[in-house]
Amino acid sequence: MANDTVTLALDGDVSLDVFASAAKDLAALINALSSEIAGQDRPQWTVQYLDGGSATMTFGARGSEEETIKKVIRGFATVGRSLESGEAIPYSQKVESAARGLTAALNGAVTAVRFETSEVAAAVKSSAYVEAERSLQAYGAVEGRVQTLTSRGGLNFVLYDSVYGRAVRCFLEPGREETMRGAWDRRAVVEGWVSRDPISGRPVSVRKVSTLSLLDEVEHGSFRKARGAVPRREGDSLPEETVRIMRDAS
Repeated sequence: MANDTVTLALDGDVSLDVFASAAKDLAALINALSSEIAGQDRPQWTVQYLDGGSATMTFGARGSEEETIKKVIRGFATVGRSLESGEAIPYSQKVESAARGLTAALNGAVTAVRFETSEVAAAVKSSAYVEAERSLQAYGAVEGRVQTLTSRGGLNFVLYDSVYGRAVRCFLEPGREETMRGAWDRRAVVEGWVSRDPISGRPVSVRKVSTLSLLDEVEHGSFRKARGAVPRREGDSLPEETVRIMRDAS
């Protein structure tokens, strides 16, 4: 699977100032890693995806050898894992300073900073987030509408879930690309390893997507065709009146 994108996401209530500061620190981190790992063969980074609903930023690399890009991406994942585990960051002070700057976003309103590649996900969490933490990942399903298909960094897409209306990053298993044909802007159920925000319970990503089932669109007013629905006739009591009569009778 291709591996040429990095993603940073902030969970919680993200202000404009915090988002702008995080973007600046992310740029500093990527530039420092690129200089240290790639030297003169530094890749160029361009915006691939932005989502305000979950304060998610994804950048893609180009202009360098594929193996060089992979090394920088792996470096980004290593930084995320080091911050998550509390271990020393195995790079220069410049890289560490930028990485620590990103964690400064954990101001109470922002509950977690997530580092993601197509292969790795790591999260640095606030104390409130940790206290609320429970099982964050399990095999499951998320229903929503498919948006923003991309083949960079492996085939992945954004699903806006039906319950929270927030963006969920989904990563397809290799060899299952055909399942996405005709899926854009369709309602679907995505099955795979679902990671959730431990405070709100909302899904934030689905990795190793194994199944994508497209759903029929809901026809406006179709609830009237539900089994047991009875048309109201002239002179019939309103439902709330009937409930009130039955309540008072009891």
